[in-house]
Amino acid sequence: MDRVEEPPTRFCVFCGERPRSKSREHIIPQWLIKLTGDPNRQIYVGRAWYRPTLPMRQFSFSRLVFPACEQCNGRFAELEGRAQSVMKRILARDVLAAQDWDLFLDWLDKIRIGLWLGMLFLNKNHRGISPRFFIEGRIGTKDRFVLVYEIEDDGQEGVIWLGTETPLFEYTPSCFALVVNNFLFLNASFDFLFSRRLGFPYASRVEVHDGRDLIDLENGTGKIRLPLLQKAFPPGGTRLWQPIIPWRHLQADDGSPGDVRGQYDTAFVRSHCLDFDTGKGKIFSDGEKTLSEYPSTPSASWIPPQKHAREYIVHRSALAAGDFLELLFRSRVLAVGPKEHETGFQETGASTLRLHRTIMNHILRQRQ
Repeated sequence: MDRVEEPPTRFCVFCGERPRSKSREHIIPQWLIKLTGDPNRQIYVGRAWYRPTLPMRQFSFSRLVFPACEQCNGRFAELEGRAQSVMKRILARDVLAAQDWDLFLDWLDKIRIGLWLGMLFLNKNHRGISPRFFIEGRIGTKDRFVLVYEIEDDGQEGVIWLGTETPLFEYTPSCFALVVNNFLFLNASFDFLFSRRLGFPYASRVEVHDGRDLIDLENGTGKIRLPLLQKAFPPGGTRLWQPIIPWRHLQADDGSPGDVRGQYDTAFVRSHCLDFDTGKGKIFSDGEKTLSEYPSTPSASWIPPQKHAREYIVHRSALAAGDFLELLFRSRVLAVGPKEHETGFQETGASTLRLHRTIMNHILRQRQ
């Protein structure tokens, strides 16, 4: 993974540099705010973790803005415009093609990383985290999935996000859930998340040294093993998966671009890609007992097989996102190299996990 030097106090959420021709980015875009109710409504934006009393934060969506370069903001306007079209079709239960889901997963990457950086701003980065990537460098770069759940029509509108109000998300912003009116999207993206079980090249060893990930990359088997993830998620949703060839993140030991094309340039990998040269894999559905290529032509096969009560699926998804974040965080902590296995680092990881479990237990008790 590319190492990013510590950013300036105020940095562009897209590129990480000091904002040029300053602009403001609505992490939750204005079109989505208007699509889900009164654009001036008050929302809950977590607790102020940097203050001893941990007060709740509530303010209007119009104030949920963060620094950005005007050029960067304009460059991502096209993604927002296309994502708006896809979202409207989802809410209308309309047909969608594989390319629509590819774009939607790009947009979820943008929202997830944007919320992470935004929360660092709101909490005055009280943990002293130095981001190694920003929105621009994190879209479509790692294996990813989205689980789509439909909520019973109860007359409610709104947009909320789950899984971001935990210290694990500050260290590993790789999983969250987004509720938009009557749909919930449980999304995750991580290094080699299911590459091995999909038959792609995979990392057999990962160590973190001086802010860089060092890996041993093994050749793929060319054989699919199900389930793609050995992790239980709430049933009743549609599971969509996309493998990613991490061209931008694979490096040699000296930091130069890694020469791994030979390991990826196989008939098997190419046959499972939308675009081999950009690293975009095809969209696949299910992934538990079967694996099907999602149609390249508009299809209604994505519509979830059942609807859920809002309180039930929101609660279950919040727990699932938190549990999966813990799994990913533990894999990252265990990957730290010997020189960085110092008492201070171990204590930080242990205290972070304790706080996370306290938050998860509180969420669990809410329905008991």
